Amino acid sequence: MKRLFTTALTTVAVGAVQMLGSRYSPTSTHPATRDWYRGLTKPWYTPPAPVFAIVWSSLDATLIDAGARLLTAPPSRQRSHAVRAWFVTLGGMLLFPKVMFGWKRPDVAFGVTLGTLASAAALVTAADRTTSRRLTPLLLWLAFASVLQHEVWRRNR
Repeated sequence: MKRLFTTALTTVAVGAVQMLGSRYSPTSTHPATRDWYRGLTKPWYTPPAPVFAIVWSSLDATLIDAGARLLTAPPSRQRSHAVRAWFVTLGGMLLFPKVMFGWKRPDVAFGVTLGTLASAAALVTAADRTTSRRLTPLLLWLAFASVLQHEVWRRNR
């Protein structure tokens, strides 16, 4: 029962982050933002828009599971570090869309991406082995996103 409640709680947390972040997304519901983003010069390896949705849906599920595993694990110093890193990672995910698409600041968004990558690395380091393995795709995606975001910033200074 505790695991079910905790999974529901982490689902609400991750869902809220995505829902709040979507207020700034470059989609048809935000035409000015969409047009601004389309006007940016981006590298050839920028994934098409549907890929972002597919990847983040999968990563969200991983974060939900990781959060539930961490919150139900026996208390320890390592667990405390992992839980803090989990929340900081969610904070970075919440902040990025506002900075990149709301403020239209690719430079600051690059910093947010690096911070989110650092917190995810801390999370992977502090979590138990199973959770760390499950979070590896998140770490790889954020590393890729950091390279991509830096290039978007560089090309559009």
